Amino acid sequence: MILDHLQLLKLILVAQQQTSWLLLSFLPMMYCCSLLTGIGIGAVSMVAPLYVAEVAAANHRGPLGTAFQLLVTVGIFMAYSIGSAVSWSWLAVTGACLCFLHAILLLIIPETPRWLLAKSDRQVVIQLITRTHACHNVYRN
Repeated sequence: MILDHLQLLKLILVAQQQTSWLLLSFLPMMYCCSLLTGIGIGAVSMVAPLYVAEVAAANHRGPLGTAFQLLVTVGIFMAYSIGSAVSWSWLAVTGACLCFLHAILLLIIPETPRWLLAKSDRQVVIQLITRTHACHNVYRN
């Protein structure tokens, strides 16, 4: 049910992350922006594994879920490492650049088959499943 509104959620998350990181460069807004960023990260941490579960083939779900958690941990480690070497304003600029990259990459990920079926695009669903699951024997009725 959550992923039925994935398109809207993508726009909300991108706007929220971009806004909070850009406002973070102003020191008085730091606490408010940290709260907004935490809410956005929490939402992404909930939606990303759900998206992977719907789109990825069964034999890839485990490694992709593990990679997600590993990359979150590596990202936290990198933020602490970079934060100890540069000022907070440069750390905010680095975070804004990463959010911008994230926003661009969100434009190229496919919708979930469930969402596409709700929009009655059966042919697009068959093409998506054929491409993402590397199979050519998709039931077409």
